[in-house]
Amino acid sequence: MILENLINIPRPYISKELESNTLKHVQQGSAFVAYEMFLLTNGVKRRYDFMEYDNQYLDLSAYVTVDYALTGKAKSQIIKTDLAEFLLKKKPRYTVFCELSVKGQYNNYIYKFRFKTTRINSVYRVIEETKQEIKQILESYE
Repeated sequence: MILENLINIPRPYISKELESNTLKHVQQGSAFVAYEMFLLTNGVKRRYDFMEYDNQYLDLSAYVTVDYALTGKAKSQIIKTDLAEFLLKKKPRYTVFCELSVKGQYNNYIYKFRFKTTRINSVYRVIEETKQEIKQILESYE
């Protein structure tokens, strides 16, 4: 059974700053932890699943990942830290990923697709095209 998820993909920018206690704590850790804390503070995720498939023979992974860039208060807050080098290099980008494979078989792909862009309109267009291609492939397997 194919399940299509309606997703609302946010703009690829993080603007809310971290609380001062949180910033002090993440400065002792890695830049990756700081990035994750910014995601939580801004209420966004890195991955949005747009399609699922429940089948005993096939696996489907279909999602969009978002690479966020820091702007506004978040950017000005992080410039003052040692984490700035890593976090300020991140550029806004979307990646649409879809992979249909046979369960339990390594590298046995029926369909594999990856598309990177900075344009949100392209993301939604590619998602719809990918959904149609997957549906056609699955109809031929039934």
